[in-house]
Amino acid sequence: MFRGNGGADTIDIQTPLFSRSSAEGGKQDDSVSIGNGTSAYEIRNSVISGDLGNDTLFVGGSNGVINSSSIYGGNADLTTGTGDDLISIQASITNSLVDAGDGDDTISITGNVNNSTIIGGEEIILGGLTSSTLNGSAGNDDINVLNNVTKSEINGLAGNDTIAVGGRVGGSTINGDDGNDSISSGSNVTSTFSGGEGDDTFSLGETDRSTIDGGIGDDSIVFANVTSSLITTGEGDNSVSSTGDLLSSTITGGTGSDSVLVGGAFSESSATLDAGNNFVSVDGAISSSTITAGDGDDRLYAQTGVTNSTINLGNGINVLDVDQGVISSSFTLGSNDDTLDIGGNVTSATLLVGDGNNWVTIGGSITSSILLAGAGDDSVQLGGTAVDIVLSTGSGTDIVLVTGDAIVSDFQTGEGADSVGFAASFSGSTIDVGEGSDTLGIAGDVVNAGATSGLTTTPLTSVITLGEGDNYLTIGGNVVSASVTAGAGDDIFAVGVVTDTTISAGAGDDSVGATSFDDSTLTFGTGGDTLAVTGGVSSTEITFGGSSFVTITGVVTDSTITGGSGTDLINVGSLDESTIALGDGFDVLGVFGVMSSSSITSSDTAVISFEASTSTTITGGAGNDTLGGGSLGGSVDDSLIFGAGDNYITIAVGVTGSTINTGLGNDSVLISGNLMGGAELTVGGSTASANLVDVSGDVLGSTITLSDGADTLEVGAGVNPSEITLGNGDNYVTITGEVSGSTITGGSGTDLINVGSLDESTIALGDGFDVLGVFGVMSSSSITSSDTAVISFEASTSTTITGGAGNDTLGGGSTGGSVDDSLIFGAGDNYITISVGVTGSTINTGLGNDTVLIGGNLDNGELTVGGSTASANLVNITGTVTASSITLGDGADKLEFAIGNSSSITLGGGNDSLTATDLINTTVLGGDGNDTLSANVSFQDSLILGDGDNFASFAFLESTLIGGSDSDFVQGNLATSAQISLGGGADSLNFAGFFDDSTVLGGAGADTFVFAAVASNVAIDSGSDADSLYFGGLVEGTDANTTILGGAGNDTFGFASNVSGVISGGTGNDSLIFESVQTGSLTYYFGETGSGNADTLFFSNGVTTNALTVSFAAGATDGFTSIETRYSNGVTVVEGDDGLITSVIGYIEGVSASGVTVIADQTAITPPTI
Repeated sequence: MFRGNGGADTIDIQTPLFSRSSAEGGKQDDSVSIGNGTSAYEIRNSVISGDLGNDTLFVGGSNGVINSSSIYGGNADLTTGTGDDLISIQASITNSLVDAGDGDDTISITGNVNNSTIIGGEEIILGGLTSSTLNGSAGNDDINVLNNVTKSEINGLAGNDTIAVGGRVGGSTINGDDGNDSISSGSNVTSTFSGGEGDDTFSLGETDRSTIDGGIGDDSIVFANVTSSLITTGEGDNSVSSTGDLLSSTITGGTGSDSVLVGGAFSESSATLDAGNNFVSVDGAISSSTITAGDGDDRLYAQTGVTNSTINLGNGINVLDVDQGVISSSFTLGSNDDTLDIGGNVTSATLLVGDGNNWVTIGGSITSSILLAGAGDDSVQLGGTAVDIVLSTGSGTDIVLVTGDAIVSDFQTGEGADSVGFAASFSGSTIDVGEGSDTLGIAGDVVNAGATSGLTTTPLTSVITLGEGDNYLTIGGNVVSASVTAGAGDDIFAVGVVTDTTISAGAGDDSVGATSFDDSTLTFGTGGDTLAVTGGVSSTEITFGGSSFVTITGVVTDSTITGGSGTDLINVGSLDESTIALGDGFDVLGVFGVMSSSSITSSDTAVISFEASTSTTITGGAGNDTLGGGSLGGSVDDSLIFGAGDNYITIAVGVTGSTINTGLGNDSVLISGNLMGGAELTVGGSTASANLVDVSGDVLGSTITLSDGADTLEVGAGVNPSEITLGNGDNYVTITGEVSGSTITGGSGTDLINVGSLDESTIALGDGFDVLGVFGVMSSSSITSSDTAVISFEASTSTTITGGAGNDTLGGGSTGGSVDDSLIFGAGDNYITISVGVTGSTINTGLGNDTVLIGGNLDNGELTVGGSTASANLVNITGTVTASSITLGDGADKLEFAIGNSSSITLGGGNDSLTATDLINTTVLGGDGNDTLSANVSFQDSLILGDGDNFASFAFLESTLIGGSDSDFVQGNLATSAQISLGGGADSLNFAGFFDDSTVLGGAGADTFVFAAVASNVAIDSGSDADSLYFGGLVEGTDANTTILGGAGNDTFGFASNVSGVISGGTGNDSLIFESVQTGSLTYYFGETGSGNADTLFFSNGVTTNALTVSFAAGATDGFTSIETRYSNGVTVVEGDDGLITSVIGYIEGVSASGVTVIADQTAITPPTI
């Protein structure tokens, strides 16, 4: 035993063996040295102590051995006040104890420590530690194990300890205890580490099957690689870092802002970080692992990918950044404004970012995954394809952008003004942007896709749902087998080609723009909606709920467009086998091309326009409709049917084979082309209606029916062959061209009809006051009037005009031609004007006061002027009446024409007047009444006067006149070869010259004949009764050629000039007065037989005669028959030589008795006949 005393002792033991011994320095600052100077020694079962003071204990010899011994800085019984000791051992120790005691002690053991215990020492340096225990002091210890620590325990105890292991740590426990400890090791760590309270630092090499507990405080744990280890940071802002991999390990963080840094892979491990602003960074792959962070602003950076892992960052403003892909993993970012950034592909993953304003970016594709963001303003960007995913951003103003295709996926953005964009196609997927004013853009196609389950593949339809709000949808590609539904709000859709798709825009002012629609359904709710299609629409149903504005540039085929209750404005390129139902409200439909085999209906008021139409039905509503088009009809009929309302229909080109019915109201139909091919146009309306039909071209093979209102029909060209029916209102019809093979039927109102010409057609003017004007020729046609009509025309041939019971007026250029016209008028005051002439026609004016004015000739015609006795008709023909028949009525008729040639004129009853320039080979038959006939010349005519006091004035040339039974007056400046029979009544005859085989018969009645001159084979018979004959000029002729017969009655003859011929007074007491000298031979025939008759020849003063022959008829009886000549100078009675007749012949100056010859028993003069 070696023991120092109370001073500063030095003990130096150099024996190679120190066994069962003890060495103690004692009080004061002692120095104890054992084994100094030798490299090999052994201390066994011994005790070395420094006791009190600052002692130095040195055990030398690197090859020495300390076994089963104890070394104290103090002693075994002294634990305090031991001083600041230095224990330095160069040898290894086994089964021993090194206790430095209190104070700032230093323990240095160069060799290895085996199955031993090291206590105390603020600075401890060990060569190695095996199956041993090392406890630092209560202060700030510095523990350094240069080599390995195996199956040992190191406790830093209180204080800011530093524990450093230069080699591996295996099967050991290292506790930093309270204080800011620093623990480090070399590689190959398989142990348990505890930092205790304080801000601890762990720096470990490759760690396997270890437990690290940082304890309370801001700890830092650094590894090279970690495998199958448990890491607990405890409370505080801790940091766990592995420069290499983290494999099959668990990291548990406490409260505080922890950070986990892994330089390699994070595999089959877990990291649980409690509340706090945690930071996780993994340079390698994260696989089959779980990372959980509590509430706080957490950040996780995965520099490569994540596979089969779960990451939950908890509530807070979290950032999760994965540079590469994510496979079969689950990410949860809690409530708050989170950021999720994945640089690669995502497969079979679940991504939950929770409530808050989140930002999610996936650089690659995402497949068979779920991405859910809670309430908040989220932003999601997918850089690649989205296949079989579920993406939901929850309520808030969200942004979703998918760069690649979306295939068999489900997207939901929840409430809020969301913006969603797909840069490629959308296949077999579903998106619901929820309520709010959302924006959805799809750059590619929207199509269906197949979902495979086992051996079965089911096609999935893409479904797009826009909730309530003002949404904006744009699809740059085609839309096939999809469903698009929007809620209430002002939505805007811009899409490409749409096929086999259903679109429901919902309520609000929606707008849809598309390239085309095929086999689809488009439904709009209430509101003012807009649809624009740059291409066509086929096999599609489009329905509007409110007002609409529609533009379809292409063809609408086999489709249905249904308007809503508001104002619809629809423009389409063309229409084929489609239906447009405009609905209620004021609607406008424009078809810029052809409508074919289609149906258009309107429930209220509509404006419809089109370029052309065939086999289409248009049905208007009860409002004021307007229709404008290019042409209607074709090989198959159109049908246009309008309801009540003031409709306006415009056809720019024409109508073929179509039906148009305008319905009730004031309608206008304007057709700028032809109406043809069996078209039927019906203008409805009540008596209060005023309709307009204007056809600028022809009406060909069609039917037009007007209403009972005041209608107007205008045809710019012709009508052939068609049927036009006017209603019972006041109609106005203008047809510029020819009406051929057609029928126009008027109603009961006042009709005004103007046509260009008429051929093989029928116009029935109907009841009412009607006006018909034909500006050209009427040919082979029929015109009838049931009441009052005004008819005018340029020319007519083979046409029948039948007037009605009213006052008709006819005015024309000419009638007739190769085939007769027929103009027949009914009762009424008719006015007929033919400005050029009538040829081969029949005119019958009917009853009434009629006027017929013909400005030209009447050739081969038949004119009948009807009328009762109260009628007063006028016929005026400025030209020639040739080979025609004119019959006047029973009223006071007036007939005027220039020349009558080879015609027949019947004046009828009433006081008629006939005035002509000349009559040639014409027959005039006067009826009852006082007729007046006047012409310059009558040549080869037959003039028969009826009963009544008639007046005839002609120059008779080879004509015959037969008077009636009343007092006729016949005069003329000339009669040549004329035959005149005056008939009964007191007739008057006055001729300036009566020559050349002319004959006049005076018939019964006291007739008066006045002749200025008579010559050449003239026969004059005044007839029965007391006639008066006066000859103002020469009476020339011979016994053979001129005869003047007084006939029965007391006749008076007056001769103002020379007389040549035979004069017979006839029966009765006749008187002959000669007023001038008779230079010829005068023969007077006494025509009486029997007795009691006395004729007297009076010669005025100074009148002489060369010879006088008096001839008595056979059987004249003496004493009863006498002839007297009287003269102012006295009477000389001369006895006749026949002894039977008493002839008293007065003295005639210049004639002796021998100059008078009396001849008896002569044959009586035969009266002339006609």
